[in-house]
Amino acid sequence: MSSLKTAGEWLHFFLDHLRFIILVTILILVFVGVIMFSNRATPESLFMSALEEEGIGEYAAAREVYQEIETHFPHWEKIGEVYYHLGNLCYFRENDIHGAMNYWSRVLLLDLESPHEFTIRTRLAEIYQNTVGDTEKAVEQWRYLIDRYPQRPEIQQFRLNIVKTHVRTDQFESALIELKNLQTEVQDAHLLDQISLQIGMIYTFQKNYVLAQKIFEDVLASPHCAECRNMAVLHLVDVLEAQENYQKAVEILQQIPDNVLVPESRQSRINSIRKKWREKP
Repeated sequence: MSSLKTAGEWLHFFLDHLRFIILVTILILVFVGVIMFSNRATPESLFMSALEEEGIGEYAAAREVYQEIETHFPHWEKIGEVYYHLGNLCYFRENDIHGAMNYWSRVLLLDLESPHEFTIRTRLAEIYQNTVGDTEKAVEQWRYLIDRYPQRPEIQQFRLNIVKTHVRTDQFESALIELKNLQTEVQDAHLLDQISLQIGMIYTFQKNYVLAQKIFEDVLASPHCAECRNMAVLHLVDVLEAQENYQKAVEILQQIPDNVLVPESRQSRINSIRKKWREKP
């Protein structure tokens, strides 16, 4: 009797052991894949690859590689760098504000000495202030940065940002004290104009129109910043109108260029002031 199996016998043998054969094949493929991945990919090489993709504008591909590191190497010593770049992609490329805040917050939790701390906290403050609308959390970030990085040139702007929150909440006296302190310390001409504008606005709210007018006129005479001069001229019109100096208010309005105040708004304001002028006793 022949020891060779017939074709039918081989088929029956194959079918009887099919599940075992499939399982062994899957295990072999997984094993080979793990070996190939471990030989091919290190977190360092993947990170460099992600940076290259990001550098040439392939942001989706970069995100995939960063997330590959996050999945396979969650305890890598530079995982904070991965979170930082993922946060940047969320914020600058995907308009995912909450995703960005999540990744950046994870960076701060991982490493209190992160080289990105100043940048991250600055961005978080801006997001809380301008997007989320949580002024308290914005101020919390600015105060932290002021205490931790007192020599950074941005700190004066952060102090001014906090003062602006005081102005919005009618804390005029504390705001004035801080603004006058800043005036003695600041060298930047644009920042000085911004400080002056805030002081002028506080005097306007307090109905101290004479002092407010002088401050706005001083900013108008400043050659440093067109944006600040534009703000000053609009505030000056308010102060002149409040003092019932309608003629001068109209004269200034007529000189405001269209890129500062659109013609329709300017004419409407002029008409309103002229009406008060005619009704003045």
